Amino acid sequence: MKLENTILIIAMSTFVLFAQETNSKARQLEAKLNSGSITAETYKAILEAGKSSDKSFIPYLKTLASRETDNDYDRALHTIKSYAQIALAMLGDEEYLNKIVREVDSKDIFLQNTAMERLAMVNNKLTYKTFYRLLEDTKYRQEVPSEGELQAAKEGGYHLRKGDEILVPRSFMVMRILSKMVANPPTCPNLNEKESDIKLWKKWFEEHKELIE
Repeated sequence: MKLENTILIIAMSTFVLFAQETNSKARQLEAKLNSGSITAETYKAILEAGKSSDKSFIPYLKTLASRETDNDYDRALHTIKSYAQIALAMLGDEEYLNKIVREVDSKDIFLQNTAMERLAMVNNKLTYKTFYRLLEDTKYRQEVPSEGELQAAKEGGYHLRKGDEILVPRSFMVMRILSKMVANPPTCPNLNEKESDIKLWKKWFEEHKELIE
């Protein structure tokens, strides 16, 4: 009986120490984020938590990732909420990893771009699988008004200008991102992508099948 009690005490002590360490790490991250204005160092601290493989950061990161913001704010890459979602995906949180992939396929073309950049920062096997899939998408993208926006314009008697802007195909965006991610890319970064470049990237993926299998 005494042995069982001793084992229980040791186990509880270990759990308490682990919990204290976990809370300490979260508090340290929180202190960094609250130490002053938001800078590149702020975002770096969040990403470091994601790269750490330490799942004890998850509860605090989820608090940051679930911040209430307006819809347009979700299109922004460089926000605490956005980086917290990226860090959670890095740590293998299925909810946020799947959320980013869903946003890659969103009807909102600007959100698509942000999501592709978030996915690139996650940089895992699903990133490469998704990018490989998107090489097939060669359609130029035009913003499509929602039913609610069309109805509001009709009722208000005004012309809805949404849809005037056209974005490059997602395949072009993916090639641009990949050229900055990988060593010895088949196309140069910061150059205008062409549809013919897709073949080069497909060949590159054939040579690096381990990334998508």
